[in-house]
Amino acid sequence: MSTLKVTTIQDTANANVSTTEEIHIGRAKAWVNFNGGAVTSPFTIANGGIRDEFNVSSITDNGTGDHTLNFTTAFSDANYCVIMGLNQGASPNIGITGGELFAGRSTTALNLRMTQYASNADIVSVSVAIFSST
Repeated sequence: MSTLKVTTIQDTANANVSTTEEIHIGRAKAWVNFNGGAVTSPFTIANGGIRDEFNVSSITDNGTGDHTLNFTTAFSDANYCVIMGLNQGASPNIGITGGELFAGRSTTALNLRMTQYASNADIVSVSVAIFSST
């Protein structure tokens, strides 16, 4: 195996330059798009619960609106940034939909809670991206 060591990367038009640190810190270390109402737990790509992912091995359904993302590769610490987007499908204006960290986070998993009208709800389309400097 070969290793390529560089300080900066530049496109062929000499217009876009990035340092290796910018690339490492600026990219998502994990992301997933899943159906919170899937019927088989754990959710995976094979059973249709996960539509697409990077560094998420499965999602455990802990109950209505309560899901745990399990990471393929553990983080070095639990100080990562979580960004989440929710869409309830054809009727997005049916109520206020929200998501939050629930029971917490660890280096190997992240627990999320989704709500609609302040009650736990299985959301049709959940997208989560996780960023970390480590």
